[in-house]
Amino acid sequence: MEILRYAFGNTIDTGRCVLALGFFDGVHLGHRRLLLAARNLAKEMKLRFGVFTFDSDGPIKGGEDRIYGDEEKAELLGELGADFTVICDFKSVADLSPESFVSRVLVDGLSAEAAVAGFNYRFGKGASGDAAELVRLMNVHGKRALICDNYTHRGETVSATRIKAHLQRGEAAEAAELLGAPFRICGEVIHGNSAGRTLGFPTVNTARRGGLLLPRRGVYRTATVIDGRIYSALTNVGTCPTLGERQEHCETYILDFDGDLYGKKVTVYFIGFLRDEICFNSEKDLVTQINVDKNRIIKENGDVTWQELGLNLQ
Repeated sequence: MEILRYAFGNTIDTGRCVLALGFFDGVHLGHRRLLLAARNLAKEMKLRFGVFTFDSDGPIKGGEDRIYGDEEKAELLGELGADFTVICDFKSVADLSPESFVSRVLVDGLSAEAAVAGFNYRFGKGASGDAAELVRLMNVHGKRALICDNYTHRGETVSATRIKAHLQRGEAAEAAELLGAPFRICGEVIHGNSAGRTLGFPTVNTARRGGLLLPRRGVYRTATVIDGRIYSALTNVGTCPTLGERQEHCETYILDFDGDLYGKKVTVYFIGFLRDEICFNSEKDLVTQINVDKNRIIKENGDVTWQELGLNLQ
């Protein structure tokens, strides 16, 4: 899938397309429903299916940690069928009127024949344009717009706010239910202090930049995907207090894997919360507990499947 960077005034050769519009933090069940509608419309119109979104580091919903950064979000959008994702510089379009946003960005800049958005979509200077205005303005240009209704799960609106609250409480399974797939952290494996290796449990450290959410501190049952293969794993989110506290990070012990992963990209999926992070009295006690955790996931859980990782758009 193509990832295209856009600022106002540019023209990107996307080809005639249907664009799904939104911030898409988490790419949750509500987003997936909208994406499916956009994909189906693109198929009906025999056009390319693209996503128009904003930079995760930008001022949209400023001050809040994001569930996913641009790379993770775009990867998910590609898995869900998008031909390309346009990541827009918000500041370059923030002062455009709704009319200019539709005519000069969507229609002229990105060749959109149709736009698909949620019922609460806002656009234009001061968020002055709403979903009804999007429909009207696209029609003015002889184009189409499709608006998706509110999406609820168990009687409540699915939102990034709800998902973040679950993750901050360590409720990985509940978050996955709303996301449509387990929460993931993907990135390049970086060097740690090799403490896990000296204990007999070599771990991989994945960087998580500032502004992106880390789940509640503790130990999780996870699945790690390496070169298209799924491995059962244990992941600790925290500071490793038994071994001398470090900056909060994500450290994963991969079962049945032996190899050098430094500099390689891996994806860690959070399946379930096992226990809180503990400062043990000794390294021996820590090793004993890691073995308990390892045996628990082997005994209680079979191998994780691709279906469990929820990678198909339903």
